[in-house]
Amino acid sequence: DEPRGQYERTEPGSTLYKTTVIKLDLKNPNGSIVKSFFENTSSTFSSTIFNGILFKIHYDSYFYFNAYDILTGQKIFSRAFTRKNQFNEAAKYFRSEDEKSIEKILTTTPLNPISQWFISADTVSSNDHVLTVGAFATVKPTTPLILNIGLIGLLASAATQAVVRELSEGHMSYAYSHLQINLDGKLDFTSNSGLLAQKIDDFEIENFKEKMEYKGYLASVGSVYAFYKAKKSNKFQIVEFVR
Repeated sequence: DEPRGQYERTEPGSTLYKTTVIKLDLKNPNGSIVKSFFENTSSTFSSTIFNGILFKIHYDSYFYFNAYDILTGQKIFSRAFTRKNQFNEAAKYFRSEDEKSIEKILTTTPLNPISQWFISADTVSSNDHVLTVGAFATVKPTTPLILNIGLIGLLASAATQAVVRELSEGHMSYAYSHLQINLDGKLDFTSNSGLLAQKIDDFEIENFKEKMEYKGYLASVGSVYAFYKAKKSNKFQIVEFVR
C-alpha cells in the first residue's frame, strides 16, 4: 500500500496512489501476476487479501470499503459511510500488549478518522467474510517480563528459543472492531463475529478483571495457546483456544 504512513507522500509526481499485488507461481512462472489497484486519494489506506479478494479501506471525508477480484482486477463492490453513520451495536476492543490489558465498549458508531489504519480478513461461513478494522500504535519497548518469570524453564525443549521469541515480542496498542460483510456489499459491525481472536478477547475480559503480569500467545495449525500469569502468583495458566 502507498502511501504507507499518514505523512509519507510521493513528491513530486502523480496524485494517484496504489496497492500492488504480486502473486508468484513457482512451478509455472507464466502464471505469476503483478497488478496495481489505484486510488484517487492521498489518504492513508490499508488492504488485505483473502480467498483471492483484495479488501481495502480508506478515509477521505467518507469511509470507503472496497473489494476487488485479484485475477480480473474488477471491483466487486464499494461502500461509503460518514463517521455519523450508525450500525447495529457492536463491540470495540482496546488491547495493550505492553500493559497486558484489554477493554471493550459497545457502540453503534465504531467509525472515526483515526481508527482505520489496518485491516485483516477471515471467514466464518461460505458466504460471509469478517473484516477486523482498527488502529495501532507502537509503545516504548520495555524489558520483556518473560526474562524475569522463568518461562524458559517452564517450556524447556529444543524449540524454547523460538517459543520465547514469539511470546515476548510485541509492544503495540490496538483499537479495533469486527465487520461482517457479504460480497454483494451488505455489511454491518458485530459483537459476535465468531472469530477465534474475539473468543480470546472475550475470555480474557470475562476472566481477568485486573491487569495481568504476563500474557503471551503461541499459534499452532489448529489452535492458539494462551499463557497467563496473574500478579502475585507463581503459576502459569495455559489455555488452548481451538479454531
